[in-house]
Amino acid sequence: MALSLPNDRYTEHFWSLAVEEHFYLLLPFLLVVAKNNTAKILAALSALFFVWSMVATHLLLPVAGYSSWRTDLILRFLFIPALFAVL
Repeated sequence: MALSLPNDRYTEHFWSLAVEEHFYLLLPFLLVVAKNNTAKILAALSALFFVWSMVATHLLLPVAGYSSWRTDLILRFLFIPALFAVL
């Protein structure tokens, strides 16, 4: 089985679909579990993913073209608008 690299023109669009699927599976679970604390939990997750992306990008990950395609580095762009929608 060959490794699919981000510059593979046949599969390069799947990374965004994977991030969306992770978000759409995680957010309803959070909304059901959090109930009255939804805004607080989304604010905490937004801050967590924002800080994690800076730490991971600058300190932990090697310089690679596809490191920014990871779900944990992209979720901040989805949790922050979700927080604004809840507020």
